[in-house]
Amino acid sequence: MLGRFAEAEADARVAVERAESLYGVEHAWTAIALEDLGLALLGQGKITEAIRTLTKTLAIRERLDPSQERIAETRFALGRALWEAGDERPRALALAHIASEGYRGLHGHQRDITAIDAWLAKRQPGGR
Repeated sequence: MLGRFAEAEADARVAVERAESLYGVEHAWTAIALEDLGLALLGQGKITEAIRTLTKTLAIRERLDPSQERIAETRFALGRALWEAGDERPRALALAHIASEGYRGLHGHQRDITAIDAWLAKRQPGGR
């Protein structure tokens, strides 16, 4: 939120290391630290590493995390990273659409829905 992505990356790497040692590499709690790392990487423009990290996060969450909120959050983050990479834009848009729909089924996420829909609108033909 503060835009201090390099600091966030360093902290997230420590958190990932600790979570993996405590819970294992394939654990829902480890995915929390992985997503933080992925977002920090994305914020710094380290797109390839962000995609790799967020892809792993999403795989863990879809398999082990019952929270549809966290799954939607990760889908949108991965969608943004894929869009920035430029080579999987249809998949990026699909992930963002699925994330928006996931939030629509949950109470209290209008702000998330609005943000995703605005992001999508800018990436559609004729979008600004």
